[in-house]
Amino acid sequence: MPKKENFSPLLTFLFQNPLYIRFEGQKLADRFGDEENVVRVKKIPLPDFTFSEQLGRREGFSLFIQSHVSMAVQLVETFMSVDTVEELLSLASYCRDRVNPYLFGYALSVALMHRNDTKYLSLPPHLQAFPEKFISESALSLATEESSIANDAERLPVELPTGRTASDLEPENKLWYFREDIGMNLAHWNWHLAHPARGETRVVKKDRRGELFYYFHQQILARLVQLYNFERFCNNLPRTKKLGDWRSPIEEGYFPKLDTLVSSKNWPPRFSNIRLRVGIAIIRIVLHTIQDIIELHPLFFRFMSIMEHLPFKRKTVSLNNSRGINILGNTVESSVLSVNANFYGNLHNFGHLAIAFCHDPDNRFLESFGVMGDSATSMRDPVFYRWHAFINGIFVEHKNSLPPYTKEKLSFTDVQVLWTEVNTLGGSKNKFITFLQQSDIDISGGLDFTPKGPMPIRITHLQHAPFTYRIRVANKGPQRIGTVRIFLAPKEDERGHTMTFNEQRHFWIEMDRFIATNKLLLSIVRNGNRTLLRRSNESSVTIPLERTFSSMGKTGSQQYCSCGWPHNLLVPKGSLQGIEAQLFVMISDYETDRVNQGDVSQNGCADSPAYCGVRDARYPDKKPMGFPFDRPGPRGVRFISHFLLPNMALTPIKIYFKNVTLTLQTQSLAIADW
Repeated sequence: MPKKENFSPLLTFLFQNPLYIRFEGQKLADRFGDEENVVRVKKIPLPDFTFSEQLGRREGFSLFIQSHVSMAVQLVETFMSVDTVEELLSLASYCRDRVNPYLFGYALSVALMHRNDTKYLSLPPHLQAFPEKFISESALSLATEESSIANDAERLPVELPTGRTASDLEPENKLWYFREDIGMNLAHWNWHLAHPARGETRVVKKDRRGELFYYFHQQILARLVQLYNFERFCNNLPRTKKLGDWRSPIEEGYFPKLDTLVSSKNWPPRFSNIRLRVGIAIIRIVLHTIQDIIELHPLFFRFMSIMEHLPFKRKTVSLNNSRGINILGNTVESSVLSVNANFYGNLHNFGHLAIAFCHDPDNRFLESFGVMGDSATSMRDPVFYRWHAFINGIFVEHKNSLPPYTKEKLSFTDVQVLWTEVNTLGGSKNKFITFLQQSDIDISGGLDFTPKGPMPIRITHLQHAPFTYRIRVANKGPQRIGTVRIFLAPKEDERGHTMTFNEQRHFWIEMDRFIATNKLLLSIVRNGNRTLLRRSNESSVTIPLERTFSSMGKTGSQQYCSCGWPHNLLVPKGSLQGIEAQLFVMISDYETDRVNQGDVSQNGCADSPAYCGVRDARYPDKKPMGFPFDRPGPRGVRFISHFLLPNMALTPIKIYFKNVTLTLQTQSLAIADW
């Protein structure tokens, strides 16, 4: 295959500015001249792409629309079928200007991530290929103007305004920094690239994939319902209400202020108090009704109430065990791993589509779908969290049916966590400090018809001061290795009442999970005490900010490395007065957590194994995802303090928000003064 450094620019070209080329052969040479770089590709038999013609080149592409997914699966299989990288390059070059650009970008990305000969290549971030899904139309217009007028060395960053989709009259706009965070929306898109729901077995079937769908959408989406609620508490807003009454209007409106450069149209808005129509005829590509959703939802609760069984080829599949959540996750998402897709349908996607088309349900105004129809944009919409609160309710119902963990499952013999504290840069103890930070990102790859050279956009996003966990551990037995699990949750609900254990367990945010090993000098020695130190930037659930927006040519397996929670959103915003929270630390026995497999540290990228798993390997923790808060508390446990065992510790924390905007260059000095 081509050397990585030579192949990367070709990938950049393939993903950038897809425009149908009408000129061939000598006409191209006459137009561009002899000085332009020429990339020669291998001659191959011309493939048949007629299956993709039902999706026009200027139309939107959605992973929630079955006909679009079918085309994507076929295109991925076509890219996967060729024998060599040279043939793949030829195939992609031919395909690039003949199919829908969004469809092409998705299918090629999935294929590159799953082919044995390309899965370690760096892929351009979706932000650089299609910046219009993340950057407002006004900022893109200014960026195009700047890059057309100024030389690349003289171009000034175009600042993306904050809170740009609504005024302060809209309460939901208080959470602009969260819903419209570019890193978070990229994380959602990247997760679905790494874990497609449809396609060949080698593409879809991954260890505990259905459970990952549940946990990612509980911790990063449905838990975003919880983290989102955490953020709502920080902004004096009530918690998210489930979207479960299909006959009532949707109170929240949303005007995305985004453009689609491919079709030169604005993303359609959703007005406040719009109703989901009882009969929804969504163009020619899909036909569903609200009645479909109403009828599908009880099916899941019905099979969970009758011995937790799913009908499957005249057999039953038990869910009443630790593997049940994996089966349920694949079935709710309706992936190819669903036990019975014909019976249980496509509830998750139906809801996305019904909301995405509610502004023009019968297509009388020829409008495309809204932001809820695209994984890269859906998390911007407030209704996304209401819908996933509804979906998460199915998983919660299942988890509630499982028995509580016993003391034996929760304890770690002879190991005790004596105390835990957090030291934030600047000297603050047991305090998290957040603020706003400005960063520059290059979007030149996604700007059409502009001169070459970088074009920076300056974005404003939430950030936190770096901190270190200090965990004091005692061991009265032989030398042990443990799994350290760190969670954060608000102490009180929106009414100021202390939450019970079974209420609070839905709000615990996983901050970090790591193994205390000899290699890290963190093993728990025999008959001794040790203080474990762990820096915030080492978190196994996040990816660094620079990796979120990185360019080509950096670390391998870049796209998979981008699967994870953005580090700048690790800590909730807090408030000027400080939000009271609790930090929970638990050390479990690694011997009961360990998965028997070889060293997977080099399997592509494992920057966020907690949320994304590890490529070509089993999930690196035998415990259920979310342990120990994924099940109800034992009998007699009313509050978190009643739940604690010697191998656990609870620390009161306050989260403060500093209403300042800093740059990467100035924040160190500012934090030191706090």
